[in-house]
Amino acid sequence: SLMDLAAINAVKKNLPEGYISVASKISITHLAATPLGMTVTADATLIDIFQNRLTFQVNAFDEMEKVGEGTVERYIIDLGKFTKKMQERKKPREVDF
Repeated sequence: SLMDLAAINAVKKNLPEGYISVASKISITHLAATPLGMTVTADATLIDIFQNRLTFQVNAFDEMEKVGEGTVERYIIDLGKFTKKMQERKKPREVDF
């Protein structure tokens, strides 16, 4: 969503090389419908940091009013370690029954 993208953009320029953020929880409330063709923008404010978890307050606005709000939780992870774990998960495993 546009609000999650605002959270991504708020943090990505401050991440060390080789690190990314991944969403773990998104809670959004839609407040109003936006007519087709109207521009929608979003912002994100970092409201909490706990270890490698970041929590953002997010808002969306069309040209007339606030149309959405909520929170986005993202974790900072080492991309190399994450990729290695995903490769391991792809390997076939024996299953004991």
